[in-house]
Amino acid sequence: MLTFAAALVVVCLCILGFILLGAPVYRVEAANVKALLALLLADKATQSDWDVFSGMPIRNDARLDAIRLRCREIVAREAFVKRGKLRLSSRGKEEIGALLRALEQQFPAPAGRRGGQQQEQQEQQERP
Repeated sequence: MLTFAAALVVVCLCILGFILLGAPVYRVEAANVKALLALLLADKATQSDWDVFSGMPIRNDARLDAIRLRCREIVAREAFVKRGKLRLSSRGKEEIGALLRALEQQFPAPAGRRGGQQQEQQEQQERP
């Protein structure tokens, strides 16, 4: 009986929290899409990475959702899974690479932010 009461209190608190704060929202930003496309090109994206990205519409930005849909088309015809990683054919890599370049033009990185490897190299050079 005590367990039931405790579970009921927890459920009621969660419902109250959702009512007051709103339901959690999955927000995808351009940086997230760029990172995933870079992983695809490097043959490092997992099937799970891809499933999360491709399976959920990007409601906060129609341009990013259009890119997501285009990526789904490309991957459906140009990809295969090997050892848990999603691999693209050479044609698929060309098409995803073109999408990544277009995405970088549409959504340039904010001033002062660089890509991960380039930023690491710069930080190593600045260290004594």
